[in-house]
Amino acid sequence: MDMSLDVESNSPRASITSAHDEMILSSMAIHHAIPNSVLHLHSIAQQTQLNRITKLNSASSDMGDKKEAAVQNENVSTDSECCSDASNDLALLQDYEKLLSSFFHVDMSNGDKIEELRKLILKFGLPSINIGFERLCGLRSKIWKLVLGVPYNLNSFEYMGKIKDGPNTFDSKIRDDSFRTFKGDEEFWKRVDENGLIRVLNAIAVDFGYVQGMNVLLGPFLYIMPELDSFYCLNTLISQHCPRYVSKNIDGIHRACVLFDQCLSLLDPELHSHIMSKLPSLAVFSMPYIMTLFANMQPLNEVLKLWDAIFAFGIHFVIILLSSYLMLMRDMLLAQHRPYSLKCKMAESPLDSDLLIQCALGMVQFIPEDLFDELIKHPFM
Repeated sequence: MDMSLDVESNSPRASITSAHDEMILSSMAIHHAIPNSVLHLHSIAQQTQLNRITKLNSASSDMGDKKEAAVQNENVSTDSECCSDASNDLALLQDYEKLLSSFFHVDMSNGDKIEELRKLILKFGLPSINIGFERLCGLRSKIWKLVLGVPYNLNSFEYMGKIKDGPNTFDSKIRDDSFRTFKGDEEFWKRVDENGLIRVLNAIAVDFGYVQGMNVLLGPFLYIMPELDSFYCLNTLISQHCPRYVSKNIDGIHRACVLFDQCLSLLDPELHSHIMSKLPSLAVFSMPYIMTLFANMQPLNEVLKLWDAIFAFGIHFVIILLSSYLMLMRDMLLAQHRPYSLKCKMAESPLDSDLLIQCALGMVQFIPEDLFDELIKHPFM
C-alpha cells in the first residue's frame, strides 16, 4: 500500500491506489447496505491472505528445489533449506541498519530521518525472527527509542537516584499487579525478572504515581531491552505520548473509549448497533485494549509488532486498530446474541498483527478530519 504523510497531523494517511480496491468500492451499487469502509477492510483482508498463500506456495516450491539440490550435494548446508523469506528479512534488516546509521551523519535532519523510519515501519514492518531473536530485539529496541524520542545518552545516576531509597508508597499496589504481568507466558518470564519489573515501576511512580496497567505497559520493554532502557522508554511513553492515560482518573483512557465508540459507529454502523444492543457501553470491550495498547493480547510476539506500528503512527492508532479488530470479526460478532458470548469471542480470537495493521491503515481514510484531530489530541488534552 502506498503511504503518504499527512503534514498537519504528522501522521501517515493511507490512500486507495489499486484497481482491485476501486472495484471493491464500486460494488457499493450492489451492496448498498454495507459501508465503503467495511468493503475496503475486507478487500484488504482478502488481498493480504492471497499474498500469504502466494508466498507460501513460492516458499514450498523453493524448499523442494533446495532439498533436491541438497540430496545431490551432501555438502550443502542445512541452512539452505530455510524459507526464502529469510533473504527478504536480511535485505529489510540492511535497509533499517543503513537508515539507523544515518542518524550519526548530518546529511539530513533527524526529524526527516524519523519520518523515513516511520514510513519504513508502516510499509514493511520489522524483519521476522529469521534474523535471530536477539538481533531482532536489538533492532526493535533501537527503533522504539528513536520513534519515542528517548534520549540517546541514558542517565543511570538519575535512575539509581529514584530507586536508592527502596520501595515507595505505591509498592504494595505495584506488587499486587507485578506477578500478573503476562501471567502464564513462560517465554516472557524467562527473560524478565519480577524484581526488575518492580524496581522500574517504583522508579516511574516517583514522578507519575501508579495506575493499574502500567505493569503491562512496562512488560514489552523489559522483554526486549535492559532495565535502564526500559525505564526511559516507559517514562518517555507516559510523559510525551499519553500523559492523560496515567492521570489520577485516567481521563485519556476514558476519552479514548468514547472516541472508539464514535469511530466504530462511523466505520461499521451495523456492528456498532448490534454490540450496543447487547452491552451497556463499548468501554466493556475497549478499555483493556486501550489502557495496555493491546498488550493484554497474546501471543507477545504479535503484540510487539503492533507496538512497532503504534509507536510509528502515534498512540491514537490504537483506537483505529481496535475498530478494525472488531470489524475483522464482524460476521462472528453479529452472530452472537448474548453479552457474555460477545466478550468470549473477542478473547478467543487469535491476534494477527500484520493483517490488523494493514486493515487499520486502510481505515484511516474513512475517518473525517475533525474526528481524526480528536484522536490525535486525546492523549494530551
